[in-house]
Amino acid sequence: MSNICLNLEHGACKVNGKDTEEKPSKNEKITRTQELKALPKIAVIGSGLAATILALQLRSTSHVSLFDKARGVGGRMANKRLDHFEFDHGAQYFIARTPEFQQFIKPFIEQGVVEIWCPRFKRISKQADDTSPTKWNQQYPHYVASPSMNALIKHALYDSEVHLNTAIREIISTQDKWTLIDSNDCQYSGFDWVISTAPPQQSQTILPVCFSHIDGL
Repeated sequence: MSNICLNLEHGACKVNGKDTEEKPSKNEKITRTQELKALPKIAVIGSGLAATILALQLRSTSHVSLFDKARGVGGRMANKRLDHFEFDHGAQYFIARTPEFQQFIKPFIEQGVVEIWCPRFKRISKQADDTSPTKWNQQYPHYVASPSMNALIKHALYDSEVHLNTAIREIISTQDKWTLIDSNDCQYSGFDWVISTAPPQQSQTILPVCFSHIDGL
């Protein structure tokens, strides 16, 4: 996975991005709108785990918009529905080895969105008679999102700006800002930064030629 950042110029501003239970007044809405306009605008291409963590980390200091060509969020934690069947066709599970990632998934475990997976399975080797039961390494639990792997992404991005069915095909520079153009020629402009979490080959086709590292993808 590649994470590529493009920047022309950006400012710095921090606001409290937490939701409140009380309904905001008209003046509060105007103030919030003004604060959002003052924040740097960042476009993130993709809506997988990398894009999600980026959006969560940047939301207090930036106005973040995510763009994904798929019908739903998840990236490589995607879920597929077909007739009466539903299955995860991306990551089967994940392991939290670092304290930072353990802290990230802790609230989702408490909410029941992430659970420890203890499957019953056998490993079949080239020797037909070798079908002995296999156990996980107990040092680190194996986690899955519930009821499907993309549930973790859905919960993490529940109040984020996400554009689905939006395949970005080109990024151009316009008046010291970045403009994204999708496959339907719709334009999304005014971005100070563009971050691509798409695979290298996909990123290479949409990044501007002025990107100095494009040949190294």
